[in-house]
Amino acid sequence: MLKDINVRNAKPRSKPYRLFDGGGLYLEVTPAGGKYWRYKYRIAGKEKRLAFGVYPDLSLADVRDLHAQARKAVALGNDPMAVKREAKQQSALKSANTFETVALEWHKNRHHRWSSLHARKIVKSLENDVFPKLGSRPIAEISSAELLTVIRKVESRGTFETAHRVLQVCGQIFSYAVVTQRIDRNPSTDLRGALRPVQKTHNPYLKENELPEYLTKLEAYDGSLHTKLALRFLLLTFVRTGELRGARWEEMNWDKAEWRIPGEHMKSRDPHIVPLSTQAVAVLQELK
Repeated sequence: MLKDINVRNAKPRSKPYRLFDGGGLYLEVTPAGGKYWRYKYRIAGKEKRLAFGVYPDLSLADVRDLHAQARKAVALGNDPMAVKREAKQQSALKSANTFETVALEWHKNRHHRWSSLHARKIVKSLENDVFPKLGSRPIAEISSAELLTVIRKVESRGTFETAHRVLQVCGQIFSYAVVTQRIDRNPSTDLRGALRPVQKTHNPYLKENELPEYLTKLEAYDGSLHTKLALRFLLLTFVRTGELRGARWEEMNWDKAEWRIPGEHMKSRDPHIVPLSTQAVAVLQELK
């Protein structure tokens, strides 16, 4: 059997030659000075050679471990070359199926159902809270404990509702990975009940008897005219603030006194028609 000094001191010759270590393992030395580990074996009656690597990147001790694994595969009737090829394919598959890759694929397949704002918010949340820890990890290797660590970090900021939303999004991504046969099960299902419950609080609202005072103060407001008209227009149309801020003049039908909001600006993705009262039209005319 070889000793490390034999391998280290092997000099190139005019033709390639081999130094044998036993059991079919040998070092091939090329005229250019390269030293390559090889394993000669027979499987199903055919002689084959398996390349392990290059010395000194792969030491004698390292290559003997690989050689022992390859000999065991042959003894079991398996071709170590095929085993190595399968391992390489699996490694490439894992690298291609990282959490971030699958998450962005899931997002691409679903974003047409959301408003552009909602779609951007989901990606931003993943970039801030999930990708830094799990983005480069093969999705098939992520455990429920790893996922919980990420969610706990969000929870530690006191943003409990955000933590629940992030877990929900991750759960949908893992479910997509199950459906597309990247993983066998969804680890987020193990975390049901693990997060602190969100205490629901209702936003304050104007009561009926408070409206006269509010309207009086709104009329007396001496700040931005845009703000004043926007608040008055909200009272007359009951749209979301995001829809109001994104309104465009070409969406207004003056003849029918209607505001036609395109589906891409709506949370439901469906076009929405807002009837405009005489007072609402007056606000728009003042703004124009």
